[in-house]
Amino acid sequence: MAKKITLEDYEQLESRIRGWPWPERVAIAAAAAQRLLIHYQGLPLKYRNRLAAGLGVHLTRLWTTLLSGSGAVDPILKKAFAKLDAKLNDYDPDQDQDIDDDIDDDNAIPAVHYALREYCLRDGRYPSAAPHRLLGEAARLVRNMAGMSGQDLMSDKVQAREDLFTRREFDRILSMANIIELQGITPKSIESLRRLCDSGALGTPWRGSRSRKIKNYK
Repeated sequence: MAKKITLEDYEQLESRIRGWPWPERVAIAAAAAQRLLIHYQGLPLKYRNRLAAGLGVHLTRLWTTLLSGSGAVDPILKKAFAKLDAKLNDYDPDQDQDIDDDIDDDNAIPAVHYALREYCLRDGRYPSAAPHRLLGEAARLVRNMAGMSGQDLMSDKVQAREDLFTRREFDRILSMANIIELQGITPKSIESLRRLCDSGALGTPWRGSRSRKIKNYK
């Protein structure tokens, strides 16, 4: 049985990230966001998010910009952040139901938003928000699969599987944090981070299967 992630675990991770320089904080947020986008790309078309589908290009540019070592804010990324920030903050489901499918309670979109926010504003206000979104999506995936198969969401079996999936993603985040702390922002470290993002479906061991498909979706 997987060890359940505690509040102390979350707080230690946040404190750890908060002490990093801004490029490292951006890197961990971007890595979490990229893993979420990869997860959505592996879902059947009817489950993919239209807004999330167009955000990968911003993360690619973000990685490149971090490697450049420039302290100036990239104007294209600044514009992308402003547009996404307005999209999230202005959304009212009671007034605009047409984009409900795009926003909903999606985790990839806010994760990209947090990564771009930290890059543009560099205030360290939400150092672990994107990784938390990744953990939340792992838990939601378990609940969705259990619901589709008619299982009791409060059963010990479902709760244990949720703990397992979130623990595996938490361990992946800790591995990413180790890479960042030991290597800083280098071509090698970013390649390692992106490889961790791409290794295995959500909730799988980070040295496990590279399959992105979620078989439980029909």
